[in-house]
Amino acid sequence: MIACLNIQGFSLRAPLLERPELRGKPVALAPVPGARALVGSCTRAAQTLGVRPGMLLSEALATCPQLELVEQDPAGVEEAWEAVLRRLEEAGFAVEPVEPGCAYFETRGVERLAGGLEQALRRALDAVGEEWGARVGAASRRFAALAAAAVAPAGRALVIDDGEADLFLEPLPLDLLPLSPERREEL
Repeated sequence: MIACLNIQGFSLRAPLLERPELRGKPVALAPVPGARALVGSCTRAAQTLGVRPGMLLSEALATCPQLELVEQDPAGVEEAWEAVLRRLEEAGFAVEPVEPGCAYFETRGVERLAGGLEQALRRALDAVGEEWGARVGAASRRFAALAAAAVAPAGRALVIDDGEADLFLEPLPLDLLPLSPERREEL
């Protein structure tokens, strides 16, 4: 099976690990200096108060005056992602990273060592660590694995059988497709 590891909002989670005082508070990634003033990933607390990724900074602050902004740290994010990948490789997985927070790996070799597919996926989640809220999806096709990882609960794995893949994918939103915003709007 092909498995997909998904850590949603990785670029925000990485700096938040260094700032435990912000846990549970409305927080968003500050806009990139020199770019359009749009907030990046945001915490569940911020989303509950109406803040969404891609929202204008002024609108986000008007919607949620107590919103805390965290500076983007590409080097810190890359370092944290490399550490996650290293832990997966140490657990026996051959990892194919896509971007920080998303990677694919084949489970076949580890399944025999771990005692089955579910145990292999649990091994991957344990290797990553609870603090990341990682999700894993497994299927015979990459996109189905990605979709399963996107909807799996944090800290859990979701396995999609071949016969159920079409039924599983049908109700999911277009946001899961790796498309430009213009193409997604067109669809």
